[in-house]
Amino acid sequence: MKITVLTWCVSFLPILLLIMLLAVFRISTARAAGVTLLLTVLSALVVYKADIQLVLFESLKGVWSTATILYIIFPALLLYELIAASGAIDVMNDTMRQLSPHELFRILTVGWVFVGFLQGITGFGVPVAICVPMLVALGVRPTMAVIIALLGQAWGNTFGTLAVAWDVLVQISGITGTELHLTARYTALLLWILNLAAGALICWLYDRGRGLRQGAVFVLVIALIHGGGELLVAQYNASIAAFIPATVAMAAILPLSRLPMYRRAYACEGSPMMVRRTSATGAEKPRGAVWLYFAPYMVLILVTVVLLVIPSVHEALSRWSVGFAFPETRTAYGIVNAATAKYSPFHPLVDSGTVLLLTCIISYALLHGRGLLKRSQLRVMLSRTLQKTRPVAVSLILLLAMGTLTLSLWAYYEGSMRDNLSSRASDTARSFSVYTRREYRTAAQGYVAKFPDKQKLEVQFIETDGSLLCTSYGLTTSGTMPGTPDITGAMESGDVKPWTGQDPQTGERIMAVSAPIIYQGTTVGVIRFVTSMAAVDRQLFLSIGVCTLIGIAILTMVYFSNLYFVRSIVEPLASGKHTEVNPMGFTIVVEEVGHNPNHSYYDIK
Repeated sequence: MKITVLTWCVSFLPILLLIMLLAVFRISTARAAGVTLLLTVLSALVVYKADIQLVLFESLKGVWSTATILYIIFPALLLYELIAASGAIDVMNDTMRQLSPHELFRILTVGWVFVGFLQGITGFGVPVAICVPMLVALGVRPTMAVIIALLGQAWGNTFGTLAVAWDVLVQISGITGTELHLTARYTALLLWILNLAAGALICWLYDRGRGLRQGAVFVLVIALIHGGGELLVAQYNASIAAFIPATVAMAAILPLSRLPMYRRAYACEGSPMMVRRTSATGAEKPRGAVWLYFAPYMVLILVTVVLLVIPSVHEALSRWSVGFAFPETRTAYGIVNAATAKYSPFHPLVDSGTVLLLTCIISYALLHGRGLLKRSQLRVMLSRTLQKTRPVAVSLILLLAMGTLTLSLWAYYEGSMRDNLSSRASDTARSFSVYTRREYRTAAQGYVAKFPDKQKLEVQFIETDGSLLCTSYGLTTSGTMPGTPDITGAMESGDVKPWTGQDPQTGERIMAVSAPIIYQGTTVGVIRFVTSMAAVDRQLFLSIGVCTLIGIAILTMVYFSNLYFVRSIVEPLASGKHTEVNPMGFTIVVEEVGHNPNHSYYDIK
């Protein structure tokens, strides 16, 4: 199948439609995902000639991936409900004020370090839901509180939630081995830059240049822990690549608070970030020891270390996996999705969801035993968690089904090129199988001289020692050693071998297919077809450019529409009004219940 304007437009249409439905028309995620899934199925059947079996099984793969994600979302939201019901948020606010008189220090601790810690574990909007009221209680304007929390969690999105997003990306893309390690490394480097920029931007928003100077030590130390730690850990275990650095950063808060510059009171009176209020109403004191309110996070760290960090335990528990078998599927154009005995294996004993679920069970038992949680609250917490999970579940099922199906169809670009070259190489090698070694060399020279497709392809004939005998490309010197895996693979296996990568001689990204030429059971040479991937790459860059322009336009519209959202929904936090916030389809009710002269208290229900 050739790349045409129609096939190119159809391949990107579901994603563009999804963005438009969500950002422009404000349709719910579940409904938007349903519409785009329907469009994807129709394009698969009509344009890409897929059959019902392919659509069914690729969609079921998406459903299975969704189930493993929901196993993380449910206990993550349950943990949030448990923390909120115990009254821990108010206690944390008081603890932050006692930690340091330096206002910017407290804002960075809550809005950057603590948000990053929660993002490394839970994600799915929970860090923002917890920390925005805490920031408002510290005197931050509601609008700025939302901005700070979003900046603080940005670095941990990819490897956050114990790397659930990363795992899904790896499953869908199919990258493995060296390519996977390189991708993790470069991703961590980019996130390091983002993390440093986020910390510096928070300081700038607080007090411009003076804020940067006041927060420089804090930002540099934490960014080094966050970014450097993630870069290091991501090479070995992506699941804890954000969690471990975020935990270390939390531990670093105490020694940082002991530095002379952060033991002095500092507050920018004219900061556009702050709105300070006073009231004569006193605050309710904690019902138990302060450490009890931090117990869920202590338990979470302990469980994570035991199950995921200790190599012997992790290896033993990882041996059991669950997965479904899927048969081979094939499009009408010959694109094959290989059969698998256990698609996307799920390891329940070391899964992030298990870590969070155990944390919830242990934390509830501890807090219930100390009188901070009542038995009657358990049913309420479970009910609220189910209500929050339901819309997320529907959306994820539809979106991942669409994603897996779309990616399986996009594979035809490279797959059709590889299949065509493989077929041509096999047929040509078969026609040369009647020649002896000496005759083969003469015939190769003649074939190259009369090769009709010199403008599209390069044909090469390789000696048994790997050196180039002759080529249709005049600039390539005979006797050179291409040394690519397809050549050695064809000689060793006796079969056609494809390869895509960077040409060692020219540095150009190419696709090569090598087929052995066998005379009476003996390999006398290799025929190799080479084509540039420049056209495909240009198409890719064009696609990225178009999507980027569309994305900028949509983000512009979203920005102005979000101004209304922030002013009409978030800002009532400052006035004490009953408010509903709806990230990821679940509702968080925030109600001001009291003030003291220094700060506000907010009850998250």
